[in-house]
Amino acid sequence: MNFVPKRGGIEELWKNSFLDDVSIKTKQKYSQTGDAWPCILLRKKSFNDLHKLYYICLKEKNKLLGEQYFHFQNGTKMIQHGRLKKVKLTMKRILTVLSRRAIHAQCIRAKDILKKQQEREIYETQKFQLEEQLLYLKHKINILKNTSSLEKYSLKLSLTKIQNQIDQLTIILNPLRKETMHLLIPNFKYQRKYSDLPGFISWKKQNIVALRNNMDKLNKFY
Repeated sequence: MNFVPKRGGIEELWKNSFLDDVSIKTKQKYSQTGDAWPCILLRKKSFNDLHKLYYICLKEKNKLLGEQYFHFQNGTKMIQHGRLKKVKLTMKRILTVLSRRAIHAQCIRAKDILKKQQEREIYETQKFQLEEQLLYLKHKINILKNTSSLEKYSLKLSLTKIQNQIDQLTIILNPLRKETMHLLIPNFKYQRKYSDLPGFISWKKQNIVALRNNMDKLNKFY
């Protein structure tokens, strides 16, 4: 039999809090906390660990906000009121660590893309020069027409040699083009993903094609 862990319900958001029907000593134990998590320790955690810790802090924050509102309604003083600040500080540091990791990953990716783009430009330049030579040789062969000579034979040999070099460069360039092609793709933030109108968002005025041709004939009924 597979063991399925029991999932708690919504009571997890206030369980083991100050509002439980327990003794005062137990409530004072609930209020005993340490310092907020430092960034040095958070940087050593994995993404899953940080995600779990953030969710735990979120539940703790909900408990403390409920306790704070309870004391506000009754006009009493909250025990260890600095707990809420520590939880918020921990959550803020977790988000800071995750954002810095994302920035670092993007920087590494950008360096890799720049290196591949520079390599692609070198190969593209070589291919362009070879294609120009290929066109020049074809033109010279066409000038010679049907005459069979040693010059024409040498031109054909050099033509096949250049064509082989172009094919080799094409094989090298195909993966580089795929890896750098996403530079031409617009940002996903400006795409119409949740709209029935096709195309990307432009900041110019856009109208429906069916209505654009008859804009002068539209009647306003308001």
